[in-house]
Amino acid sequence: MKSLIIVNPADCIGCRTCEVACVVAHPSEQELNADIFLPRLKVQRLDCISAPVMCHQCENAPCVGACPVGALTMGEQVVQTNSARCIGCQSCVSACPFGMITIQSLLGDTRQ
Repeated sequence: MKSLIIVNPADCIGCRTCEVACVVAHPSEQELNADIFLPRLKVQRLDCISAPVMCHQCENAPCVGACPVGALTMGEQVVQTNSARCIGCQSCVSACPFGMITIQSLLGDTRQ
């Protein structure tokens, strides 16, 4: 099942509390650590509007096709990452039309 967040941008003040709540809600995915903060969503600010956004889990995800080593694959309904295969070329970052992929060089991990 795909995740869905419904947001009213007029109510968002850009405080990023939703990013913290996301990390706290999914503790099994990462160790809670103040130095390493990897929420599955992020707040984007455009002019005077802010809103939390997350990976759209595209049906034909361009990030998957852009990866030359197969570090990104399409699972049942979500894009899955294999950080051990990632070579850090950032092709997936360039291919994502929503800007939702970042490379975490500290961990050698790619997150969406």
